[in-house]
Amino acid sequence: MPSAGTAPPGAKFVGVQILRGGGALLHLNDEAAARWLKANMGDFLTRMGGTTVYKERLCNMVMRFVPVSFDPDAEGALGVVGGDNNLPEGALVKARWIKPLERRKPGQRVAHAVLGFSDPGAANRAIRDGLWIDSSRVYGHKLLSEPMRCLKCQRIGAGHIAADCTSGWEVCARCGEDHRTSTCTVTDDKRVCANCKAANLDHEGHGAADRLCPFFKDKLHYSLNRNLDAPYPYFLMSEDPSSWVTNEESGEAYVPNASAPARKAASQRDTGPKPVSGTTRGSGRSGAELLLAGSAVPCEEEKRVEGAPPRRPWMCI
Repeated sequence: MPSAGTAPPGAKFVGVQILRGGGALLHLNDEAAARWLKANMGDFLTRMGGTTVYKERLCNMVMRFVPVSFDPDAEGALGVVGGDNNLPEGALVKARWIKPLERRKPGQRVAHAVLGFSDPGAANRAIRDGLWIDSSRVYGHKLLSEPMRCLKCQRIGAGHIAADCTSGWEVCARCGEDHRTSTCTVTDDKRVCANCKAANLDHEGHGAADRLCPFFKDKLHYSLNRNLDAPYPYFLMSEDPSSWVTNEESGEAYVPNASAPARKAASQRDTGPKPVSGTTRGSGRSGAELLLAGSAVPCEEEKRVEGAPPRRPWMCI
């Protein structure tokens, strides 16, 4: 790798994608150029202006049934997990619980958490082998984006959040009436889903926030079919052919007395799907990408490729 201040031969920017939040996704022509720029990001940002910051793109995954004794906010907690699992130093950079602590049931012993890795190889190890967290072996899967639900109008996949909602009234996520969800007194067996009711689907017995909601499941499958990450259980790495295995190739076998699927390893074969040259992660994105916040450069909208195979059910929960 070239030293600081010396760019790799032929390195150049090939495009910029403007994100909805005002950030900019920079596309370089190869991975070596992206790694060099990342290593020299401080000098680069100095020349971009004082308000520009670099946001690292993490490999996020959901870990299931993590002991609640684990405190992701405790000092050194992530380092302990990394050391217990022989992960590269600094590979695990973020962890958070999915459900707020105040919503836990009395006596609850395990919960689901989201872990963010800076190293796709470490993330793939966690997907394949699981992790030891607080003396318990836990397993997980790659986190995929899901259709967003507005907490004001309850619409799913509408592309906005409550703060930007233009609806003139609030819709309850439990009964579908015009009041705040927090003030609803309807019992669980009397719940009504506003989305399913509007779509003439079975709308009784569940609310708009139910993950088994028929309307949500339709939106979820549509979203996953458009997501180029969805066919792959691992984060794609151009230098690691074992990460190219698809969900269909990995199988659905489960290890007895364990909560994780036993995936067969993908051998280094000459046939079968291959990622585009330079790919290190899913979504058809190359490893030669860097995300900047606070930048804005005009560019064309990036087109999404449709037709990806559907997700396996266990990967969607």
